[in-house]
This record gives sequence, structure tokens and C-alpha cells, in this order.
Amino acid sequence: MARSFLFVLLLIAPLSFSISDYTMLVSLDESGVAHFVSEAAFPDSADEKISFCFSGNFNNPKVYDRSGLSVAAEYAAEGNFTCVSATVPVDYLKIVFDSQEFTSKKASAWDFETRMYSSEDIDSFACRLALPAGSVLTKTNGAVESSAASLLVSWNAENVTALKRFNMSAGYRIAEAQQDLGGVFLAAAFLVLAVASYLSYRKRFMPQKPGTAKPEGAETKAPKAKEADWLESNEVFRTLDEVDKEIVREIARQKGKTTQAKIYLNTHIPKATLSRRLASLQNRGVLRKSQKGNRNLVTLAVEKK
Repeated sequence: MARSFLFVLLLIAPLSFSISDYTMLVSLDESGVAHFVSEAAFPDSADEKISFCFSGNFNNPKVYDRSGLSVAAEYAAEGNFTCVSATVPVDYLKIVFDSQEFTSKKASAWDFETRMYSSEDIDSFACRLALPAGSVLTKTNGAVESSAASLLVSWNAENVTALKRFNMSAGYRIAEAQQDLGGVFLAAAFLVLAVASYLSYRKRFMPQKPGTAKPEGAETKAPKAKEADWLESNEVFRTLDEVDKEIVREIARQKGKTTQAKIYLNTHIPKATLSRRLASLQNRGVLRKSQKGNRNLVTLAVEKK
């Protein structure tokens, strides 16, 4: 008889629905924006509506199933809390949102605080708070953990009943060097831009210093000087290619006589190329070469008309 009564009680007792694991990761950036990622796992497939509530304002939370597909959800204010509600599709829910309502700043001190609760029991609860890089923790009601990326604060609990509220808080400061890092990057970027602009201006509008060699075979074009304008109409000059023309123009700029070294400094034509070109021009009667001490003198043989 007793066994029959117990069997009836089990049949009419309401089936319990609980969350087996609930994890929450909150990442803070330097401006105080908190990025929440919550994951709830259920022991069995369920078709139940469940709510998670957080003590702060936020908009447009995203809810996903285990495969990453969006799940229809609702969110609404419940007193000082914002609650996200969704029907569990199978055995997993993921909630993502951003908000600056969970942090406050006074002078250089930051405070983070949130409270949360669930509409269902939670077997295992774990929350991790990742502070901005370079942060110094000043107070917390959680446990401090080390991380290569940032300082972590954690909260853990077991067998949490539905509607029980968790309070998670931490105070921190961001090191001065870290706070000023954005300004340093901005100043460095401005300096790089200024140097690049100056070099571009110098290359385009300022004369190049002598002695800067150019790669073998490079052809250099220089502005035409007024003294050498007559060359452009000379029949012999017109038969020359651009490199030979540049050599002849340079000799003309030097009033028809100069040295091989000065031609190289002003035109930057590679020395080996310049020697070959001068020999060819001499053979064609365009110029004459002579030796004066250890210098090679070059004289223009084309007559000015």
C-alpha cells in the first residue's frame, strides 16, 4: 500500500528543470564597456522558457544555440534588472551583449558591479571578469586569477536556487602608461606622417644632394636649362637616346666643358655606364675627351647654332 502511494506521488510531482552549468565571461575595455558572454547547458533536451536577469541596462542581446544559430529571445526591464528570456531549443543557450552600465569611474578609479539571477536552479555557476590590460586591482568580492592576457577575477558557486541573486564587484585602476598609450600611438603616427610628407616634398621639389648613386642602368631626366635649349633642335642631338642626351645636356649646362666626375655627380648615371657612353659619344664626334692631371675633361664638340 505504501509503495503504491509513493508511486502516485512521483507521478503527480512536477518535473524539475535546472541548468547543469552556467558560465559567464565579462571582458572590460579601457573605456569601461563590458562585453558579456553567458553560456547555459542543460542536462536534457527541453522546450522550456528560461530567463536570465542582469542589474543594468543594455539593448539587443543576441541569443544562440549550440550550432551558432540565432534563437528568438525577448528582453525587458524588471525593476533595476534587464531580463533576457528565450525558449531552450535543445540543451544549450548562449547570450551575448555589450553595455557601459556596469562600470563607473571616479577620477582614475574604476568600479565594476553586476548582480544576476536565473529563473531556474543552477547546479554549477562560474563567472570570470577580465580587466583591461595594465589594470591594478584595488578591491573585489571575488577570487583573483592570473592570466597571460589580463588580470582575472572569478566567482564560483554550486547548487544555486532559482531567483537567488549574485553580487559581483571589483575596483581597479589602469596604469598611467597604459592610459597614455593611445596618445603615444597617436603622436607616433603623426610624427611618421610628418616625416613621410617632408621626404615626399624634398624628393619632388628640392635638389638631390650629390653623391647619391642610382642603380645600374637608371636613366635620369633633369630640367632643361635655358643655355642648352639650342640642343633640342640640333640634328645630331636628336639622333641620341635619352641617356646620351642627358650627358650632352649636362656638358652644355657647364658652358660646354666639364669633368667626367662632375657629370657623374650631377646625373647619377652609374660610372661604368657613363664611361661607355662618353667613349661612344667621342667616337661619334659629339664630344672630345682630354686628360688634365688625374681628371678627365669632357668638351662638347657639337656647335651651337
